[in-house]
Parts: sequence; C-alpha cells; structure tokens
Amino acid sequence: MLSKQEEELSRRLKQWIENLSEETNDLSNTYDEWVHRAFQILPEDTRSLIFRRMDQWLFSIQLTLQQVENFDHRIERIIQEAKLFNESIRQLEDLKTLSIAQLNYLADRQISAHRLYSLLQGTMASSGSTLLLSTDIPALLIINLRTVQFIAASYGYNPKNPYELMLALKVFRWATLPKRFQRAEWEELIRELDDTDQPYFYEGLEDITDEKWMNTLLLQLMKGLVIRLFQKKKHQNIPVISMAIGAGMNYRITKNVSDYAKRFYQYRWIMEKEMK
Repeated sequence: MLSKQEEELSRRLKQWIENLSEETNDLSNTYDEWVHRAFQILPEDTRSLIFRRMDQWLFSIQLTLQQVENFDHRIERIIQEAKLFNESIRQLEDLKTLSIAQLNYLADRQISAHRLYSLLQGTMASSGSTLLLSTDIPALLIINLRTVQFIAASYGYNPKNPYELMLALKVFRWATLPKRFQRAEWEELIRELDDTDQPYFYEGLEDITDEKWMNTLLLQLMKGLVIRLFQKKKHQNIPVISMAIGAGMNYRITKNVSDYAKRFYQYRWIMEKEMK
C-alpha cells in the first residue's frame, strides 16, 4: 500500500515517462545516418570487437571502483546516515524500509557531491593542461558510474551484487544516450525488471555500447576539440572560456545521469512496494 506521498510521486514519474520523447528531426536523422555509415565502413568483426572491448572497459571500471577502500567507506556512510531515521538498519537492503522522502534525502546527498566533483573535474580538465584534458573522458565516466552506484545504494540496492552491478551499467547507458533513444531504452530496462525476481546473477543482454551510444563518446571528443580551440583565448593567463565550456558540459552530463538514475530507482522502489 502506497502512502499519499508515494502515490503522488508515482503519478509524477508516470507523467515523466510519458514525456520521454522519441521524436527526431532532420538534423538528428542526418547525424545518425552519418554515424551509421561511418561504422559500416568497418568490417563487421572489427565493429563487434570495438564494442566488445568498450563494454569490457566499462565493466572493468565499474568493478574497479568497488575495490577501492573509499567505496566501502561511502557505503558505510550511507548506512550510518540512514540510521538517523531508523536505528535498526544494519545493511543496505534495510534502507528499503525507510520512507521515499528519507531515501530521496540520502540520494540527494550523493547527487550533490558528484555534481560538484564533475564541475571541478571539468574545470581542471579545461584549465590548459594537455595531460588533464586527455584524462577528461575516463574521469567523467568514473564520476558518473559512481553516481549511479551510490544512488542505487541510497535506495537500498547493493551495487556489489552482480545483478545490481550490471543493471547500474544499463542505467548509465540509458542516462547517457541521446534523448531520442531514451524512451525505448527505458522500456527495455523495465522489461528486464519484470522478467526477474530477486535476482543475484544478471541473465539479460550484457551489451552496453553500440552505434547509438557512440553519439555520447563522439560528443565528448568534439568537446575536447572545442576546448583546445578556446584554450588559446586567455584572460590574465587563464583560459576562461574553455574552463567554462568544460565545467558546464561535464556538470550537465552528471546532472542528467543523476536525474535519470534517481527516477529509475524511485520507480523501481515504488514498483516493488506495490507488488508486496
């Protein structure tokens, strides 16, 4: 049984889902066709190898993030913060007993921190250092993968669970796709949830990258070129324009990822409560 607050959130989430657009225009269609033709030039085996290696890279980053000591400290901090609402909480799964408002509070704390990290990272990467700019894409991926993992943890889903680890990657993929692809990807995510019952191992499709997701990577590469162009325009030896571009674009990406991940885990939490 949902509370009035949860029913209202459920209504707003359903309205938000309805507004996920699949509309395209001539420019986006032309761009998609250009990307498709560019990849069609490559042999099929080469294309498959590229996407497989990128999938392995993302999975390795996701797994490595969980091995660092700081990860466990952050998870423990979430649990300790949750104990302020309910002293009986002992592990992440116990967080599901909290109200949606309390869970939103925990998630918002993680979101605020990671948006700040993204802002600072974008500023540093665009400050004029070639080395820092070259690490912009890996650093941005790390920040946003961490964002999804800690939002999942804030709603009581243990990101170290093999199923949750892979699902978080799928949420990251969905959140970073161009908007015209997100409605279909959302429906695929929900189908996966409907087809599983308290899973531990992930049994769905493990593909993360493809031609659609390459739009995201290409835009980041274009951002790097623009930043390099504007780094020559300095005010008192500080590349102000390039720093503003880097900080603004990185913050926007993390804002989108955190907003989408929060909505997904809210929807999942409410869906599970409705089935009890």
